[in-house]
Amino acid sequence: MKSGVLWGYVGLIDGLLNRLKSEPGMAEAVVIGTGGLASLFAPHIDAIDKVDNALTMTGLRIIFNRNKG
Repeated sequence: MKSGVLWGYVGLIDGLLNRLKSEPGMAEAVVIGTGGLASLFAPHIDAIDKVDNALTMTGLRIIFNRNKG
């Protein structure tokens, strides 16, 4: 069951990214996998170029620091 969920999402994400990268001007787009499960999916998805599990939190910290001053 768990294996089916994993491979189902791998197929979903891979298909979506390949479709997006086939759009004009998107072939060279850098895809960053984010979130806690990104490192689980990334090895199985060729379209993911980089994994950053803390990208969202890093962005929120930057926004907070810009607005607190």
